[in-house]
Amino acid sequence: MFNSNTKKVFLIIYICALFLQTLIFLLNEHHQININHDIWYEKSAYNWVEKGSCRIFWSDSVAADLVTNNPIQQGVYYNWRPVGYSVFLAAIMELDFLDFNAMKSFFQIILYSLIPSFIFLIATELFAKYSIKNHLSVLAAIIAIGNPIFLISPLQSIDTWLTTLFTVISFYFLIKSYHFQDRRYFLAFSLIGLFFCRPNGVFPFFLILVVLIYKSPKNYRYLFLFPIILIMFSVCSWGIRNYIYFQKFDFANSSIGYNLWLGNNQYSKDFFVKYIGDGTTIEDNIVPKYNPLWSFLKNYSEYKKDAFFKQQAWDFIKSHPMETLENASWKIVGFWSPLRVRTDHWSDSPTKTVLLLIYNTPLIILSFFSVLIHFWRKENKIKKEKGLLILFIFLWMLPHLAFFSTSRFRAPIDFGLVILSVDFVGNFLIRIKSK
Repeated sequence: MFNSNTKKVFLIIYICALFLQTLIFLLNEHHQININHDIWYEKSAYNWVEKGSCRIFWSDSVAADLVTNNPIQQGVYYNWRPVGYSVFLAAIMELDFLDFNAMKSFFQIILYSLIPSFIFLIATELFAKYSIKNHLSVLAAIIAIGNPIFLISPLQSIDTWLTTLFTVISFYFLIKSYHFQDRRYFLAFSLIGLFFCRPNGVFPFFLILVVLIYKSPKNYRYLFLFPIILIMFSVCSWGIRNYIYFQKFDFANSSIGYNLWLGNNQYSKDFFVKYIGDGTTIEDNIVPKYNPLWSFLKNYSEYKKDAFFKQQAWDFIKSHPMETLENASWKIVGFWSPLRVRTDHWSDSPTKTVLLLIYNTPLIILSFFSVLIHFWRKENKIKKEKGLLILFIFLWMLPHLAFFSTSRFRAPIDFGLVILSVDFVGNFLIRIKSK
């Protein structure tokens, strides 16, 4: 797949990431780090193992799987979240170790440490025409390892980093296929993993594959057609499964309407302006305002509730088109925010905010200039490959403008910011060297 020197660097990067994440894990055992968990996935995994179902009972009752005082949220859910990460956690629970959290971190360290190594491989492909390609590729991996959230990612119960792993693997094999190297099987199966972790994550890949089929020579179209067929088969299979269980041919999850409504209601704009880049608190701010009016929703099934929220969102969009566009502009700002603003929130951490500001701000700024250079300079050596990366980043962001955005949703494509930033630095160094 790649030469011996590349294999060696790949392994060194993996070991470095493995060592640093293990170190953070050991430090956390003695000094607890403020971690952002999403307990839904653990509860869903537990129910899967113990009860044979991923059913979640969300209520104000002591017997609930998850407790909420908001009638709007209360109910029984089977398909509210993507199942991929819950299945992963359930597999670890099935091993029946005494300390689930330790084993969860252990397996996540092993898997997530691959992320910088694959970023190195992507950079190697993209920077192949540069004279200092090796240096730039290693620099990209080092920057990726230095991400503060990446370092603590194995401690978290959250789907973000498994999604990120499948995203970087899929993009690497997409680039290999773009260079007409047969990686269709690897690409297809990594995209299936991504679909079950984050269904909207396959959207940019699907569109790019369709474009590549149109643009590529006829004898190479099978490289892109096979992943599309397998993705469509997986999506349709999931839709059939949902129809069998819920009498609803749904390709994704029952929370689409809820998330669409959260991003499109009369209070959305105030939230996006006040809490730039922090979609995690949107429910805390908006849902209580509707509790007195919509308390009857606690008696709705999840798909009846989904239909209700979709209708509310569309009604708002149709009656407030200009405000919807303004909201979309704030969602863009929030998506690219270097900050994680949290005011009086359970996961508030000034240290985390400062570290992320220091890490993200240079990447976002340098990436912006790198994109400008891409469209300004015609002689860029990696123009086509870089254009593919920019298109991928844009298509990833696009669906979030319809719902709500948070800088956390950007995590799976932060590798793109790393590579664009390194490309800017590389161009700068090459110009200095040539003078």
